[in-house]
Amino acid sequence: METAAAKIEPKAWFSAERTFLHWAKIAMVFATMSALQLSGVGDVPDSWKYGVETTGACPIPVPTGEQCARAGAAMSLVHGRAAIGDDLVGSALAPPGCYAEAGMLLFNNGGGNTGSCSASQVCVCVVTAEQKWCLFVPAAVVGLSSVLVLVYAYRRHMRQTGYMLEGQIRMKDFADKLGACFLAVFLTIGIVSMIGSTMLAHYDGTATA
Repeated sequence: METAAAKIEPKAWFSAERTFLHWAKIAMVFATMSALQLSGVGDVPDSWKYGVETTGACPIPVPTGEQCARAGAAMSLVHGRAAIGDDLVGSALAPPGCYAEAGMLLFNNGGGNTGSCSASQVCVCVVTAEQKWCLFVPAAVVGLSSVLVLVYAYRRHMRQTGYMLEGQIRMKDFADKLGACFLAVFLTIGIVSMIGSTMLAHYDGTATA
């Protein structure tokens, strides 16, 4: 191990502290990335499964026009993917939510329809919408990266100050190649995990029941 005896100037201690604080800030960036990913997980369903009703009403209606279009395409109710707004408000002549009528896929964008599902107005319903637990994995990986960065920085800081207390300076502390590689790897993991979580969040795994 290459070391050198030297008189340790006070500014060297401040330099060591600043280096540790820089690493701590990087760890905070990873922790913030993890928290942002976790904040968006709760509202994202894992897989949408759809069914139809010809009587009564849907136990769980399709929530949006976009989901209505996906459900209609997945169940081959209509040829196109677009859901047309029925522009009805509180009508008793049409069911609420998503429904197929006369070869068209309609969505009650006005809200409040009170009609029942029928053979001529087939309601499209949500059967299940499970949580996307896989989205927790990227957030957990980034959170773990934050902890590992902080642990590495702390151990490096304690080792460096330990040598300084003995009046020695290790030359490799001034060119931390391992730390640079370590940081590059975890930054890459963080970026990939954020891209991956975004892609998973927009994949709804549409299925029919």
